[in-house]
Amino acid sequence: MRTLTRKLSVALLLALAAGPVPVAFAARTTAPDAGDRYVAIRCGKLITGTGEEKSDVTLLIKNGKVELIGEKVELPFPCEVIDASKMVVMPGHVHAHSRLSLLDYQRQGMRADVKVADEFLPGPGAFDAALAAGFTTLQLVAPGASGIPGRCMVVRTADVGDGYVIDDEGAIKANLVNVAQDRRMLSEAIGGAKREIEKVEKARAEFEAKKKAAEEQKKKEEEAKKQQGQAPQGGAPGAPSGGPPNAPPNAPPNAPPSGPKAGDPPKPEEAKPEAKKEETFQPPPIAPQLQPFVDLVQKKPGSSLFVKLGGATTYLHWLEVAKEHEVAHVLYPEVSRAFNWPQAFSGVPGTDLHWVADKVGENKELVVLAPWLSYIQGSIDLVNVPAKFTAAGARVALTPPSDAADVLGAYRFQVAELVKNGMKRADAIAAMTKHAAEAAGVGAELGTLEPGKRANFIVLTADPFDAQASLERVVVEGKVAWTRAPKSRS
Repeated sequence: MRTLTRKLSVALLLALAAGPVPVAFAARTTAPDAGDRYVAIRCGKLITGTGEEKSDVTLLIKNGKVELIGEKVELPFPCEVIDASKMVVMPGHVHAHSRLSLLDYQRQGMRADVKVADEFLPGPGAFDAALAAGFTTLQLVAPGASGIPGRCMVVRTADVGDGYVIDDEGAIKANLVNVAQDRRMLSEAIGGAKREIEKVEKARAEFEAKKKAAEEQKKKEEEAKKQQGQAPQGGAPGAPSGGPPNAPPNAPPNAPPSGPKAGDPPKPEEAKPEAKKEETFQPPPIAPQLQPFVDLVQKKPGSSLFVKLGGATTYLHWLEVAKEHEVAHVLYPEVSRAFNWPQAFSGVPGTDLHWVADKVGENKELVVLAPWLSYIQGSIDLVNVPAKFTAAGARVALTPPSDAADVLGAYRFQVAELVKNGMKRADAIAAMTKHAAEAAGVGAELGTLEPGKRANFIVLTADPFDAQASLERVVVEGKVAWTRAPKSRS
């Protein structure tokens, strides 16, 4: 019996070393290659960000991306396992309007050629406050509340092996708050880009016309040479007949051949002229400040405007700009916060954005809003602008109004307040995840937990809108980037 037990133990160890025992499961991954890194998260509840919420499922991650999601998943070997079977997992938060880790200053004028990436030098712990609040992605915007201050960039909040940068050429930040100045500058920038495109097209047309004319002239010359070199049968006109072969024109009868004689040394071959290289079109230079707008007008993939708006009036001005120039864009209207009632008359302005909710929804705008309830302008009546916009059909992304640690930490609870006051839960989840990633220009890779997307997520002790929920872990591309410190025992 002892010998049999020993044999069974050895067989079991060999089987474990070889990998998992094949079993029929609902979901199965491909055989792992050498170097593949697998992480499995057993989720009590999984909020995917697509509108689906699943219970008791396993999220399998391969090399930083979601591989599959299933109730029963055969795990490869080796595989790190995170037990969140009594917790809630959801996509990491995306902050679409941040200046975290950057210098605090203002830039004015037309500076679309200046990139946030040029000033991005994060120090140690630069994103600790964002990580501790559940943010895995930030869109760092160009500084300035007027004009066109530059290009945004998108970063992850933890360096998990590939640095922080996700996209160093993000959207063009533009302001439309001071209508008299900002609208003119924005229209001139887009109009100027169109003129630059026309200038290049005109130069190209002139180049092609010149090239075609040169080719036609060359063809005519070659045909003329060909006709001159062809003599009619019976000899050239005026040449006496009966001359020896190879005799030059008008040679006397019985003249010796003009070709080389036998025994003559061969003549060296004449150097052939080098073939001319085909001339290629060289477009005229484009002003650096206008090149991002040229890309925008030409609908280059990834090109977009991130437009800061004031109230309802500035949105109407934006519609006039958009009517003249149809370009990809995201809107970021200013929303004032409703304070406690005694502070309602302290000069805090209200909002009038609810008056354009139907128009915003009709146009299916992607709008970034602070997660605030607001006073209606001129009264102390509350209005839930995000709820109004989503109900009208707009895609709403929610983002913190600042980078202060307490504001970042209160983000989930402020969104919960919107839900409590009329915003649909599904709209609120989409605003925190899917639409927030779209607003930052990274919706194809982030914002939802689906196969093929980057595995950025957070682990909570309860539902994200539960006042008692606490953040336990933050995972960036399959690697744990932040964990709540264990409570010290007194």
